[in-house]
Amino acid sequence: MSGNVKISNAAIDLAPDGEVVLRGVIDPSSFTSLMVADYQREALPGARANELVDAFVKGSTVTDIVLGMRGQSYSLDLDETTHILRDEVYIIDGLQRVTAAKRAMEQGHMPHLGATVYFSTSDAWEREQFHILNKERTRISPNVLIHNMAVDNQVVAMLLKLTQDRSFIMYDRVSWGQRRKAGELITASTYTKCVARVHGHLGPVQSTDIDRRMTAMDALMKVVGRTTMRDNVKTFFELIDDSWNIRDIQLRGTTHTKESFLMSLARVLDNHDVFWRENRLFVESALKKKIATFPVNDPTIVNLAGANGKSRDVLYTLMVDHINSGKRTKRLKPRVVDYLEMDDEDCDVDES
Repeated sequence: MSGNVKISNAAIDLAPDGEVVLRGVIDPSSFTSLMVADYQREALPGARANELVDAFVKGSTVTDIVLGMRGQSYSLDLDETTHILRDEVYIIDGLQRVTAAKRAMEQGHMPHLGATVYFSTSDAWEREQFHILNKERTRISPNVLIHNMAVDNQVVAMLLKLTQDRSFIMYDRVSWGQRRKAGELITASTYTKCVARVHGHLGPVQSTDIDRRMTAMDALMKVVGRTTMRDNVKTFFELIDDSWNIRDIQLRGTTHTKESFLMSLARVLDNHDVFWRENRLFVESALKKKIATFPVNDPTIVNLAGANGKSRDVLYTLMVDHINSGKRTKRLKPRVVDYLEMDDEDCDVDES
């Protein structure tokens, strides 16, 4: 449903950003009229959701939500303090609170939920506000934030579309949502960091900040070419599948799908000329065979793959030493430039 959202005890106000807004309390009958765009994360289950429901049941104060009406049409009720919003009204911030309020209503309660309403909004503006409001909140997964960049960021759009391609090794294997679903082996955060790492020698694209990293990657793709970068991503994950198998994995947490392992392998490929033909990733047959014999089930490797920090340096060194083992010639020669690794705090440690 859309339109006819009632805001009681309402008054026009000026928001901190200078926008004219309407502040008031949402009539519970209007919850079902609030619309949800695809930039939102899904409603959460579990303890956090139950806490919000309990807060409404007990009459506790719940933080106001932020709404956006895609138009300016509204009317006043007879009491002149109830505004009826006639155009489509979207939830910008507060989907979990609205969902909990609906559950409280199902239990026979009348939840009190305040709202700030912006007028004449658009999908793009709402998406930007959602990102700004939620970027610093630990409850919002970076995967959701990255997913939402696909509208304006071409490299994110390319990477997202690639994971929806049935011919791609990582089809339906990357989580772009708040929580990972069955079969999803890695997060969008890990996925994009690996892509940045493997292209690291082409430019400083490894920022720990999501916005800066993806903006830099977007700029790099314009130089490298969309098709070339896309092929490089496919080559990287095909190498992993050919070496240790991805297609048949049913449960996440396998050594070679952990972030530290993926990032270490990406660093090996990035930091040695032998794996590149100009801007194109290329792994010759002999090197593929050698990489495939790397002992991913060795207890030491398993432990290193599950850790961060200096463990990644050790894992990287072990990989290089393994590829060089038994060779007197054609040993890997590192590049002079090797960009800084991701900070620990930016790593996905829960890969099991």
